[in-house]
Amino acid sequence: MAEKRIEIVKQYYEDSYKEKGLNAQRLYPNEELLRFFGREFFSKIDRNKRGHIKVLELGCGSCSNLWMVSKEGFDSYGLDLSEEAVNLGQEMLSYWGMQRKFRSWQHGKSSL
Repeated sequence: MAEKRIEIVKQYYEDSYKEKGLNAQRLYPNEELLRFFGREFFSKIDRNKRGHIKVLELGCGSCSNLWMVSKEGFDSYGLDLSEEAVNLGQEMLSYWGMQRKFRSWQHGKSSL
C-alpha cells in the first residue's frame, strides 16, 4: 500500500515538473531556511570553512534551496522522488553557477 502511495506522489511531481518546468516551484530559497542558516552559520562560520558541513535536502525538488546552500560553500546534496525534478535541479544549479550531483530515489531500488 505504501509503495502505491509513493508511486502516486512521484507521478504527480513528474507530471508537474514536466508541465511547468522551473515554474513548478519557487526560484529562490525558503525564507525560514535563510533565517536558520543566517542565524546558525553565516555569522558564525567563515564561508571558506563551510565545506566540511554536509547538507542533505530530502525532497529537494528543483533545488531552489540547495543552490543557495551550495553557493554559500556547504557540501550539499539533494534527493527527490522525481527524476524530472532532479534534472531541473541540475539546470537550476547550472544557472546559478553551481556544480553538484543529485539523484532521484526509487523506493526499494536506490541507496545513498
